[in-house]
Amino acid sequence: MAGLTVLDGLLLGLVQGFLEWLPVSSSGQLVVLLMAFLRLPPEHALRLSLFLHLATALSAALYYRRRLIQAAISLLKEGRPDETARLLIYTTVASLATALPVYLLYIRLFREASFDTAMFLVGAALFATALVLWLKPMGGEKLLKDAKKLDYILLGFVQGFAVLPGVSRSAITTALLCVRRFRPEEALRGSFLAAIPVSIIAGLFETPAVSLGAPHLAALATAFIVGVLTIGFTTSLATRLRLAPFLALWALLMIASALPAVLL
Repeated sequence: MAGLTVLDGLLLGLVQGFLEWLPVSSSGQLVVLLMAFLRLPPEHALRLSLFLHLATALSAALYYRRRLIQAAISLLKEGRPDETARLLIYTTVASLATALPVYLLYIRLFREASFDTAMFLVGAALFATALVLWLKPMGGEKLLKDAKKLDYILLGFVQGFAVLPGVSRSAITTALLCVRRFRPEEALRGSFLAAIPVSIIAGLFETPAVSLGAPHLAALATAFIVGVLTIGFTTSLATRLRLAPFLALWALLMIASALPAVLL
């Protein structure tokens, strides 16, 4: 993955570090940025976008460090996993079960896809995300400590589809938890906690495909720092903003720009 500069890396890290906490699919936005402006092939753009999630997963781990430490203590020392430990275990296993086949399919598609085909696919996924945001229920009164095994498995199953660029992980997972009658703030917390292990796994998995030069290290460092600085503010902002209309319009513009070439 040559051709990137340190300045490119700083820009990519800034985008990932800020957008990760908004339900707009940071991977989808990164893929578009990498293809349209930095001229990376679709497959390379997808791999690099997944790689950068390693940084923001570490940002989230730092932000939720007390919960993660307590989860580790409950599992390793006490032998009785607490709510966070159970969430992490079940959602990670369920996520990998869906994410792996979806990932293998999309890597193959993006390896053979033209710029316009890849743009169309990302746009379609972003439009689906906008619909999820538009239709997301209000939620109920359940807390994460009330979660059952089925809640964790469903959460992980749905989360696995976020490997698709354009599908917002936080949008689909919080929507699922709201359907399961969890409080919106609990749904958001559960969404970000569940993302930590699978995002780290995805980032490490893509590391061999990324030439870890100065631009990529700059992107990682920037995404981590920006992620730490913005996670609290941005997640609070995301609950108040109506992002569905903007995201739908952006998705339709992408689809419209790519559709003629896809149909020919």
